[in-house]
Amino acid sequence: MSKIQWLHSSGCFSLAPQDDSNHRSTLILLHGRGSNAEEFAREFLETQDSYGQFLYQLLPETKVVFPEANVLPSEQMGIGLHQWFDMYSTANPHEHENEQLSALLGSANRIVSIIHEEARIVGYQHIILGGISQGCATAVYALLGLNRQLGGFVGFAGWLPLPAYTLEQYAQATEALHTPALLEHCDDDAIIAMRYGEELHVNLEALGIKVEWKAYGDGDHWINEPKGFEDFVEFVKTCLHAGSVIPKLDG
Repeated sequence: MSKIQWLHSSGCFSLAPQDDSNHRSTLILLHGRGSNAEEFAREFLETQDSYGQFLYQLLPETKVVFPEANVLPSEQMGIGLHQWFDMYSTANPHEHENEQLSALLGSANRIVSIIHEEARIVGYQHIILGGISQGCATAVYALLGLNRQLGGFVGFAGWLPLPAYTLEQYAQATEALHTPALLEHCDDDAIIAMRYGEELHVNLEALGIKVEWKAYGDGDHWINEPKGFEDFVEFVKTCLHAGSVIPKLDG
């Protein structure tokens, strides 16, 4: 297994295939509020399937990129946190959501830059974008703002940011709407209630995105193990196989 490396230029942790010539696809995953790239990377890369296999074994030709959110002051907690945008409440992530827009846009633009950089290497159709919790919300905004068809989108324990404010704008992202999506949420999530994941599911489908929705009984504010992890890996493999027959798009 290759070592996790900190990429200073883009503010990311990255796990690349042992042989650079085997780099065929890129998975970009955003951490949640209050976490950071290193913590999320180590936890995610320690997750195993039913046979004890790790992500790097299951997707040996995939580079995994973990961007890191800037430290922003939290009005709710009175301290600085790694977060993609400040939010007033996790019980209701839409509360005071108009105040989230500026930071959300800045974070999404960072992610779009990373996508363009990776697309120059593997093509947009070989990029899977996603995240957990606030990272999922930010990744959704980045995807629809990018307006490119990617290989796939994965969201864990997330929600749709600014639905009332931007749903009409989202509908203009015609190319992005061809990106297939997998959404997973656990019923015992005590941080972001499953109803917000269901709201994301319904709204993405209303926009025309093909969504695979997976609800699990347990897993808390994380990925259900091992089934949720296995479903995620299978979805990524399916998307990348489909992308292999699509001509590479220009960067």
